[in-house]
Amino acid sequence: SLGARGKQTPRVTGQYDFGIPLPLNHSSIWVRSGFTVVEGSANSSISKSYLGGFGNNYVDNAANGGAQRYRDLYSMPGFEIGALRGKTLVKTTVEWSLPPIRFENFGTPGAYASWIRPVIFASYLVTDLQDSARRDNAAALGVQFDMQLQVMHRLPMMFSLGFARGFGGS
Repeated sequence: SLGARGKQTPRVTGQYDFGIPLPLNHSSIWVRSGFTVVEGSANSSISKSYLGGFGNNYVDNAANGGAQRYRDLYSMPGFEIGALRGKTLVKTTVEWSLPPIRFENFGTPGAYASWIRPVIFASYLVTDLQDSARRDNAAALGVQFDMQLQVMHRLPMMFSLGFARGFGGS
């Protein structure tokens, strides 16, 4: 639940991910679905969920969601951060994770790239299912490339580059 000015706003969220390995060079198809229901007034800003953007920062690690933040329930690449909102939401993302392309000699012994992995994804979102006047539908189609980097003797680092196009949404 969320709180503001001493009031609590209950929130229920659920997610389910299902993956299927494909024989095509070790790629896989994933279906990631989730929902959120927030209690409270439809006019209250705290009783809504806000979505948009890839969700990545310049420092992403496993502790804060990793480089694949487009998978998160509240990310919606192709839209500005906070552009989509609603008291309830249902979102499904279909992702085709292609096998990494491994590099043999890309860089120097002190700074090199090990591999790059492309991912293609499509998302569909419906908000405010309980209120047809406020209901919103949005879709996104995107791609992300994650490159594993090594610099000197530091831990592996990830460089991610992504692009998405949003459709619909108010």
